[in-house]
Amino acid sequence: VAARVGVEKIRLHDLRHSHASYLIHRGIPIIAISQRLGHEKIETTLQTYAHLYPQERDMIIDSIESDPVVEKGVKRGSWKINKRREP
Repeated sequence: VAARVGVEKIRLHDLRHSHASYLIHRGIPIIAISQRLGHEKIETTLQTYAHLYPQERDMIIDSIESDPVVEKGVKRGSWKINKRREP
C-alpha cells in the first residue's frame, strides 16, 4: 500500500534519528539525549547530530548580542563587556 501511494519505507533507525532530532530541537541537553540513545560516549551523539546545532549557535550569538551589557557595534568574536551601572 505504501509503495502505491509513494510513501517511502521508514526504518526503525529513521524513527530513532527523528526522535533524537526532536529532542535537540526542544533544547534537551545533549548528554541526556546521548544517554537516552544508549551511546557509550557523548562524542558518538555529537558526531551524529552536530549538523543540527548551527541554529543553536546562532541563537546563542543573537542572545549575547541583544544583551545590554554587551557593547554594540563590535565585530563578532570580539565583544567588549560594559560594566553594569550601580542602581
